[in-house]
Amino acid sequence: MKDQILEAITERHNRIKCLYMCVNLNLVVIRQGLSGDKDIANEINAIEDLLGQAYEEDEHKFHSFVVSHYFISLVSEFEGFLVDLLRIVLRRFPAKIGSISLRLSDVAECEDIDQAIEIGASKFLNELVYKRPKEYIDTINELLSVQRSPELEDLWKKFIECKARRDLGVHNDWRVNETYNRKLTEIGEPPSQAQFLVPTNDYFVDSVDIIHS
Repeated sequence: MKDQILEAITERHNRIKCLYMCVNLNLVVIRQGLSGDKDIANEINAIEDLLGQAYEEDEHKFHSFVVSHYFISLVSEFEGFLVDLLRIVLRRFPAKIGSISLRLSDVAECEDIDQAIEIGASKFLNELVYKRPKEYIDTINELLSVQRSPELEDLWKKFIECKARRDLGVHNDWRVNETYNRKLTEIGEPPSQAQFLVPTNDYFVDSVDIIHS
């Protein structure tokens, strides 16, 4: 199991590192455009002309657009890592799944108990990612036998805000809505007064630091 966990950590870590490097590479491209490369400058201007209202107030619309989409991938990679890690644990200790209902037709098609466990683990994890923040982290702590700490809870709150902001980008063009503010309230943070919350370069870097922590 240790080898599986190490493999999952390494794979996701490398992809997150690639996202960070891509953002830095984008800054190099911008600098080339600002330094007189007319072809690059023209392409950047053409892209910025197509961007929506969420990016209007940003001085560097092109970079913000690129960063915002890498941010979406960043949060998805970390969520994927959590699911990978928990799936490894549940395969090794299926009793941790507890009580969960499965369709008889699905179970009947299983060739062995391992396939049934896989179906149960998948259903358990699918339900987990939609739980409220406190239920989510409490379940993770229980499955991984991790003790609660103020440091972990603080990092989890920051990740929940990242996750909620990612959802704004995916579903609402970065426009703040009631769902985002409700999630802030659930982690003890005041509602946002902003109209849009496009991730900045600094916010992206901070988010990488949170995930690496």
